[in-house]
Amino acid sequence: MIALLLLLLGVLSVLFLPVDFLPPLTVPRLTVVCSYTGLPAREVRDLITLPLEDTLSTVQGLRHISSTSRDGFAILTLEFSWGTNMEIAAAQTKELIDVAYTRLPHEASKPMILPADPGEQPVMILGVLPTGELSLERLTNLVERELSTAFQQIEGVGSVQVLGGREEEVHIIIDPHRLTSYGLSFSSFVQALNSFTMEIPAGFMKEETTEYIVKVEPLAEEPEDLPTLFIPTPLQPVPVTSIGEVHRDSLEQRSFFFYRGKEGVALLIRRQAGYSPIKIAQEIRTRIPALMESYSHDVEIVVVQDNSILIQESLSSLLFSALLGMGAAFFLILLLMRHLLPALLLILTIPLSMTLSFLLFPIFRLTINVMSLGGLAIAVGMVVDNSAVILENILRLPQKRTKEYILHATAEVAGSTLASTTTTIIVFLPLFFLPGIIGKVFSPLAASVCLTLLSSYLVSITIVPLFLFLIPGEISSPSLSRTPKRVFKILFSLGTKAPVLTSIVVLLSMGIGILGLIHTPFLWLETPQSETYLLEYTFPQNTKLESLKEVASELEAVCTAHDIEAYFLGGYNPEDPYAIAENPDAPTTLKVVAHLPPHHGYTPRSLLSTLSVPLARTINITTSSNLLIEALGLPDTGRSLFYVSGKTPEEAEALAQHILSTYSIPDVQVLPSEKRVSLVVSPIMERVLQYGLDVQTVASTLRTVLWGTYGGSVKEEGRRIPIRIKAPPQFQEERALIEGISLPTEGGDSILFTQLVRFEQREDYPYLLRHDRKDIFILSCARSKETLHLSHMLEREPRVIDVLKLQWSQQLKETMFLFFLAILFLYVLLGYQFESFFLPFIIMLTIPVGFSGIGPFYLLTHTPLSLNTFLGILVLIGTAVNNGIILFEILSQRIKSPLHLISRTYVGSLQRLRAILLTVGSSLLALLPLALDLFGKNAQRSMALSILVGLLCSTFFSLLILPSIFMRFFGRRRKNPPWKP
Repeated sequence: MIALLLLLLGVLSVLFLPVDFLPPLTVPRLTVVCSYTGLPAREVRDLITLPLEDTLSTVQGLRHISSTSRDGFAILTLEFSWGTNMEIAAAQTKELIDVAYTRLPHEASKPMILPADPGEQPVMILGVLPTGELSLERLTNLVERELSTAFQQIEGVGSVQVLGGREEEVHIIIDPHRLTSYGLSFSSFVQALNSFTMEIPAGFMKEETTEYIVKVEPLAEEPEDLPTLFIPTPLQPVPVTSIGEVHRDSLEQRSFFFYRGKEGVALLIRRQAGYSPIKIAQEIRTRIPALMESYSHDVEIVVVQDNSILIQESLSSLLFSALLGMGAAFFLILLLMRHLLPALLLILTIPLSMTLSFLLFPIFRLTINVMSLGGLAIAVGMVVDNSAVILENILRLPQKRTKEYILHATAEVAGSTLASTTTTIIVFLPLFFLPGIIGKVFSPLAASVCLTLLSSYLVSITIVPLFLFLIPGEISSPSLSRTPKRVFKILFSLGTKAPVLTSIVVLLSMGIGILGLIHTPFLWLETPQSETYLLEYTFPQNTKLESLKEVASELEAVCTAHDIEAYFLGGYNPEDPYAIAENPDAPTTLKVVAHLPPHHGYTPRSLLSTLSVPLARTINITTSSNLLIEALGLPDTGRSLFYVSGKTPEEAEALAQHILSTYSIPDVQVLPSEKRVSLVVSPIMERVLQYGLDVQTVASTLRTVLWGTYGGSVKEEGRRIPIRIKAPPQFQEERALIEGISLPTEGGDSILFTQLVRFEQREDYPYLLRHDRKDIFILSCARSKETLHLSHMLEREPRVIDVLKLQWSQQLKETMFLFFLAILFLYVLLGYQFESFFLPFIIMLTIPVGFSGIGPFYLLTHTPLSLNTFLGILVLIGTAVNNGIILFEILSQRIKSPLHLISRTYVGSLQRLRAILLTVGSSLLALLPLALDLFGKNAQRSMALSILVGLLCSTFFSLLILPSIFMRFFGRRRKNPPWKP
């Protein structure tokens, strides 16, 4: 009854626990964006970035501050220490922004903190495609005004980013020469048009008890009204059509979205911190049909990417692996016990222990995620260890299971099972104190393992003895089959008769294992396999968007031919702060997200070959699951980054070029990579003032000719359409036409533009980088022996920073120190239990012995090491010594004198062999589905492999050397003549 109640409560607690991919964590990072339209990157650095850096660098808990200054925008990234309260940090940052805003130019916008981290990948990407006669301009207006708002209102949604589409406008194309002939400037024309298209408030009027708001209605409310307007001139009003042409058009497109041969609009939906991506994705999918129906199916809303599916698949894979491992462990237990009831009792301890740990999850603020479930899956095999030892000891003697006998047999081994549980828990303790991202990600795994092991110990000393007392009939403990006895006899003979040869073999195996670990490649974080690949093509800065569209069309044809479903994102929206923060260096990029069919057979290299683009400067490929690494701020293991700093950008650039010329660096990229030619217009002040003009008039004229100027808006079908006043397109292509523009003067005459300004071509970088308030250039190169040598050579250069060492050196030192303390504490605990500090040292040698299998196995199977692997090695540290504890307990009781040492040691070890095989075998079989990763969606495969291989090797060597060592140790402690073989 108690067991059923525990199972029921555990299932109910699981239903109410939050579900996510990773444990709830907020990357301690804030992004601040400030804009100044038209300001070059160099001036943005001087006028906006530096004042903001000076002020924001005083925020408490700030570790690093980085910035990118580019034309019209400053992007600052504030990185805080892990554990910083980000709500307080954001509040302090807002207060300091208010202070810094007073020091910025008046034309600059107020700096804003983005509510969602741009580095975090979208939960879902939606494609909105037109159907029927709906134009792309109308679709864009619908998405920006209504659809994005509808999805933004979903609880937990942090931001909705719009990419692609075209914005509808009314263009008035003005001939500058004709405008001057009427004595008008662009500024006066814009001012007049604004007065005709804007509603002007005139004040209030009271009539008896009623108060009225008085306003002057615009003369032009609809697009059809614009050609009928008259513009006042010094002589007489002139129709708009006499000065220019009025027609419908769209704003110059800056980004596009292609899917299934159609151009549409993409919505990138990100979540707020602390909200489940699975629930957000489900709510989005629920709302899509209703939204499509509300627009009479004029639009098609398609889910082109759902990152929550990868989360669900990974969690399902972990759960399936745990259940499969439980079944495999049951068959092994049944094979060894040869009795159904004890086997069922042992396997029942797994769900009982897990449900009890689930009940404790809310107390320790744990959620259902790949780390907590991974810990439970790893603990499946270890859960039966304590119960197997107690069950084996109770059934060891063929006598009636009385209450007194069961209590005595349980108490006899309860100490050793508690010691083995404690040793495993001790090695997990450092994970609760680890600094940075490692501690935040892996501490829930450690917590779930520790809670499950403690629960299993409680079940083993309560539920198991109680069930054995209540089960009627006689249950005997059958002897082991011949095969395991023969294998153990061979190992025992080798360990006792050839100790020197055995020691040499063990030491050689340890050396080979450690060498294998050293030469195995390293990956920071193992992520589930995904059939979704992101290919990012970078083109030269002057590449036009139309060229990107042509490339996207060609790639789409290739994808269709190879049965690859893909969508295409090109360019970016320069007015979207999220797009700016995602692309701080403003490259011209084309992103292709390819969903490969099942059993596709593609490798990253073959996919790159299939979707190659000759014109692309660089092509990067990554899986959608690996984007998690970037979002957490983990470095790219394939590239080495060096920050080369200086007091000015020129000084940093000179040092970077000096390093390139001094050292041979393969596959190196310098960021910023290429300069851009700018045409600088410098007003001649004495002439500007002489003709009664000002710099603002000169600048606004040039901006209107090249880009256009906002001239109010008109209404159509309930929406506002902006009006843009601009010159004919040829003025943007021929410099001579700009030089021939005339400006009206106060005297009614006109003066050529070339008489007021000087034109000069200059080269400068399109963006400038800074780190920790120093100007930097970045050297990015493929990681190799040469780059490692370069890192050592540049250690004495204070102006060069190895980014990998900057991010991880201190954290790894603290991590290694904590693990050393855990091993030391484990050693002291074992020494106290064994009343000797020699035996714990010998037993703990089985830990590096486990490396004899891990290193070569990973090296031969080309499996990269990762943080998951080292966590598996940490689990191995706690489990590898358990065999020694079990053998110590039995042999300390069996060996009372040096007489018959070999037989006493052999019989005693054989007596605990089945318990060892039960505990180790159940752990190995429970981990096997996790290690095989049948569906390729398991994030804990590397951890399971390291535990499985290491435990197998350490168990083999434990049975080979530990009985012989215990035999000699106990034989000499009995104060009798030394043992002779």
